[in-house]
Amino acid sequence: MGILALLDEHCLMPGPVTDLTFLDKLNTMCLKHPHYESRKLKKNQNDRSLPHDAFRLKHYAGNVRIKPKTIKIEFIKLFTISKVKVETSFFYQ
Repeated sequence: MGILALLDEHCLMPGPVTDLTFLDKLNTMCLKHPHYESRKLKKNQNDRSLPHDAFRLKHYAGNVRIKPKTIKIEFIKLFTISKVKVETSFFYQ
């Protein structure tokens, strides 16, 4: 299951849903994936370049550090600059 599918599923959960509960879910579901890094992994526990409230994806163009709190902001930016009218209509009225 991909990160976006996990985010979608997580948003539908009853109870408190926060950035940290989403990160916990990612740590549970993705920890063994070779392209996922988190402070929960033993090899990254002392990695000061990776904050406790973030995860890192290994990408062919370089590693990408992501804080769950910024995911919403980045998606809004992407959709508002989209050339697809349906997508931009979600954010402009």
